[in-house]
Amino acid sequence: MKNIKELYIFAKSQLAADGIEFPESEALRLCEHYFGISGRIGLTVHGSDTPSEDAAKSFQNAVSERKNRPLQYILGVWEFDSMELCVGEGVLIPREDTVALVETAERLAENIKNPRILDLCAGTGAVSLALAQRIKDADIVCVELSDEVFPYLEKNIEKYGDGRVRALHADVLAGPCGELLGEKFDIIVSNPPYIPTADIETLSDDVKREPSMALDGGADGLDFYRVICGRWKELLKDGGGLAVEIGFDQVEDVIRIFVRENMSEIGQNRDINGKIRVINGTFAH
Repeated sequence: MKNIKELYIFAKSQLAADGIEFPESEALRLCEHYFGISGRIGLTVHGSDTPSEDAAKSFQNAVSERKNRPLQYILGVWEFDSMELCVGEGVLIPREDTVALVETAERLAENIKNPRILDLCAGTGAVSLALAQRIKDADIVCVELSDEVFPYLEKNIEKYGDGRVRALHADVLAGPCGELLGEKFDIIVSNPPYIPTADIETLSDDVKREPSMALDGGADGLDFYRVICGRWKELLKDGGGLAVEIGFDQVEDVIRIFVRENMSEIGQNRDINGKIRVINGTFAH
């Protein structure tokens, strides 16, 4: 039996041979997951330990599987804003860039008592649940269409929703419907699909393994922004705020949609890499 350090070296070599971009960090992450060690310090302290046969076999299977499957799906969980969210096939993987959307919504909620927030295209619930953790008196509704995603959303709500987040199964592109028609919200947030259809084939292999439903924003990538600004904004209270995540080259296009739909006080927020990632505005009836 190989010890943990030997298995780490094997994994790093195999992942590199398979073309994985960051083989060292992924090999370490797999060691953490399957052997319960803590980072590089854990590898140093426990590298000579021999794991159980089952753990070693599961680890090696995961390394082999990684060539054709995202690491996040293999692990079954991924971190976002200090939470560990359940993820898997059919789920858009939460990304650090989206924290900019959370920060924008949190700012819009300042000085609002018991803010009501609507999250469209909620996916795993990353944005909603981060807001629930940050804004302790918020009441939040998530809207998600995918049958594959919904069980993950419900699991994450159970873990992090604090009884203040609920999920609705509905199509954002169809506009407000059902029980939402009579509701009003202080803030609407969305990280919608925004990749132009023709560009999806140019994405990295890992991203293409994520659900096309969560990526495809229509011919020009703007379908969801048009519907959200055109129809869903009617669920905002007077002076309510709307914030959406955008692609790196969509700033001007999305601002034009906001202006056309009578949104005012239009602002933007940058992600951790300094790119404009969020457009926000307010709506007066």
